[in-house]
Amino acid sequence: MGRRPAVVTMVIVLQGDFVPPQYAETMPSLIYGVLMLAGGLLSVGLPDTTGYDLPETVAEAELFPP
Repeated sequence: MGRRPAVVTMVIVLQGDFVPPQYAETMPSLIYGVLMLAGGLLSVGLPDTTGYDLPETVAEAELFPP
């Protein structure tokens, strides 16, 4: 699983061979930007843990959230 980001990075960097030359320089930044925005939007759906004591053991995690 740890190798996937390295492979994806190489594909994004080397995509310049497959797109028109006028887009070859800006396409990697555009792809990374879109992926970062998507990650940020997906994180909005995560539950808020403000005010909760986070679990430290598996037994506590099974009871979380209260």
